[in-house]
Amino acid sequence: PNAKAGGVLRGSYTEEGPTFSNWEESAGPASFQGHLVANSLIRLQSWGTLQDWEKGAGTKWWPDLATSWEQSQDGLTYTFKLRDGVKWSDGQPFTCADAKWSYDAIRTGEDLIRSLRAVQFLVVKETVCADPLTLVFKLNQVKPTFLEVVGLPYQMVKPAHKYKGNGKEMRDKPNIGTGPFVLKEW
Repeated sequence: PNAKAGGVLRGSYTEEGPTFSNWEESAGPASFQGHLVANSLIRLQSWGTLQDWEKGAGTKWWPDLATSWEQSQDGLTYTFKLRDGVKWSDGQPFTCADAKWSYDAIRTGEDLIRSLRAVQFLVVKETVCADPLTLVFKLNQVKPTFLEVVGLPYQMVKPAHKYKGNGKEMRDKPNIGTGPFVLKEW
């Protein structure tokens, strides 16, 4: 309740990865830095008391850019309702098109040098924007761990208007996000 905007968060790391692209890297601070700048559709609970953790707090999924989600009865469709009113740090609105492009890029390697995470999305037949605030994943087969795949810390959503067709800039310095911070200096 007493939070205020502004200030500086400084971080230090003992290693440096090749790029800031959390979709392409498996080492370095890409995902740690990325979570300060960007959001995912869902996240694991990362707060609570010791008693919360003993009761499994770290295994509970919480909304991030998605406000809710549901799985079809046959397990082949996942529908995510997205937050309304979210803006990228450059002022552009966040829409389903951004989430769709992000997961399609991870899944297909579009605009990436490599996609280390593509194998996790082999069951995805297609992603569809049912409307500007609804993302639908259609699967080829049931994958009981699909929420875990979507919520992995590497699967941050990025702005299509900025990086579609320009993956190099995403690797150099991811300076646009929906998160609480903007990367100013590295």
